[in-house]
Amino acid sequence: MSKLPNNEKYIMFLQPIYFKKHYFNSTYKKIKRDLENKGIILFNIQTFNTELKFLHKKIKNKYNITFDDMLFPNINTLYINLHNNQYYNNNIYIKKKVEIEKNMLFILAGKLGVKTIKYESDIIETTITKINKNEFNKTIINKKGLSGIEEYSNNGAPLYFKSNSVQEVEKNIQEKIDIINNHKLRTFIYKRFEFKMLKLEYNIETEDLTELLFAVNMCFNKYGLTYDKNISYTENIRYSLEFFTDYELKKQFAKIKRNYIDKFYNVRELYEIMDDPANAIILLIEYVINYAKNNNFGDNLQKYIKDTPPEIFEQICHQFQNTSQIKNWLRTNFLEDNKNILEHRSITPTFNNISNENENINYIELDKEVPLITPMSMTPDALSLNVINERLLINNNYDNNNNYEYIDIVPINLDNIN
Repeated sequence: MSKLPNNEKYIMFLQPIYFKKHYFNSTYKKIKRDLENKGIILFNIQTFNTELKFLHKKIKNKYNITFDDMLFPNINTLYINLHNNQYYNNNIYIKKKVEIEKNMLFILAGKLGVKTIKYESDIIETTITKINKNEFNKTIINKKGLSGIEEYSNNGAPLYFKSNSVQEVEKNIQEKIDIINNHKLRTFIYKRFEFKMLKLEYNIETEDLTELLFAVNMCFNKYGLTYDKNISYTENIRYSLEFFTDYELKKQFAKIKRNYIDKFYNVRELYEIMDDPANAIILLIEYVINYAKNNNFGDNLQKYIKDTPPEIFEQICHQFQNTSQIKNWLRTNFLEDNKNILEHRSITPTFNNISNENENINYIELDKEVPLITPMSMTPDALSLNVINERLLINNNYDNNNNYEYIDIVPINLDNIN
């Protein structure tokens, strides 16, 4: 018999007297035999504690095992293996199992673009009470557990779009949570990723340990050890999950890529929601000045600000929508070989459809040459990009002036987005 547990499902620790050789069929021997017949692996508490102390001292806890999140177990307690030698007694096991599986489900759902999660639960309380030596009373009570709804914002679900297969999804998720041994969670991932399901149901059903606990207690009871009452709980939880559409996720994902590569978008968004225009414009001015300093335009810009009325520069900063426009403006007006206003060159978009039949999301490839301007001829058209060569066209929408609704996209290493 092994001195240490190794992922056995049910284990108990008994006093050394249960493991001594007896010439007669002693009570300890009978109890030990009865417990083993129930599928419970038994360990000598004294031998185990000595061995565990030795391992922790010599190899610095390479043998990873816990009992109710503690290092050493209690005697005469049924422990159930939740996962990888994490053991919990029968009173804690159900709660822990539900908590861990729920957390894994919610993390997976968030990674796969969940919008809302509704849940409701039922709790079954089973009580077995001793009436006399040979009679017991069993009472079952059904209770309503917690219920509610959780709503999530659209995070773009980068993992959902970065992965090319279910196997890639599992590999990326496996780095954060262990789903290998949970077939229900793996099925959940498959349904969402492969079938693009917008609504899914998921049930967490816990084991009914009532009969096993009663049998364990009876092993001690029939040899004169006390047993008065046992209470066990079974919990069933139903989850209803609704996901954002691929179109909604792609739109947000594009925005996240854009904001990741160009920090000005974050500054611009903050600028637009501030109530005080005087303080808000300072955010844009500081960004432009710092960008100019870091790109060898600092002296030129400071001279321009000194020679120009403040409201002119504020108006220019107000019109900037991204860093590329700032770069374009600085290069146009302050490079030695580019003092004259250049001619406007046309931009001819070409479309590459990357969507399916139900989602009209396309990429527009832009020519790199775009209009360049001077401070005195600042217009929205003149602030066209000269470095961004892709735009995400949203649903082919355009206004009465044939201006397309788009989100600017630039190349980015998606592995840096979590």
